[in-house]
Amino acid sequence: MRLDVGVLTVVTVLLVLLATRAGVRLVRGRASSWGVGVVAVVWWTVLAAAAGLAEAEHQVTQQLATSVTVMVSGRPGAVARCARRTTDMLDVSGNAGSVSWDTPDVARLRADTCAALWSWVMSDKTHPTTDQVVALHVLAHEAVHVGGERAEAATECAAMGWDATVARALGASDAVAQQIAASYRQQVYPTMPDEYRGGC
Repeated sequence: MRLDVGVLTVVTVLLVLLATRAGVRLVRGRASSWGVGVVAVVWWTVLAAAAGLAEAEHQVTQQLATSVTVMVSGRPGAVARCARRTTDMLDVSGNAGSVSWDTPDVARLRADTCAALWSWVMSDKTHPTTDQVVALHVLAHEAVHVGGERAEAATECAAMGWDATVARALGASDAVAQQIAASYRQQVYPTMPDEYRGGC
């Protein structure tokens, strides 16, 4: 697994160092008082844990999305990149995901798409939300692009054929996977822009 280093990665490391420093100062008696030292250790440890959990969520989601992208695209070197919240704020495209033809082996997923994938992975996988259904489909859609299909309508059609498989790969039962595929096809697909429809 390749580590994706971002701002949160650096912040997490710094918070761990500050928590360690506070602990060392407390143990060596260098804190201004025992109470202040304990508060400092707890404070930095809680912040480091929160940042670490968010960073772990990012890394795990990205790795799972990459494994699905490889499966759907058939390209062993393919990767999925989950946008960091800080950089995602600058993306005004409105797309939930994208593939640039300059780097055709990279599926780029918006932070909200990856957050919905994570919420699916952490759920009991029995009652998918609309956001989770859409995120699973966006992952399939971008993976089809990575596989070489450029036309949006053809990509959308092929991705709908992959939706159940993608859902199963991320933990859905056969019945729920079929429900997810049907839900996307019946509820979301008809609302897509014209360029995404008509390829089936």
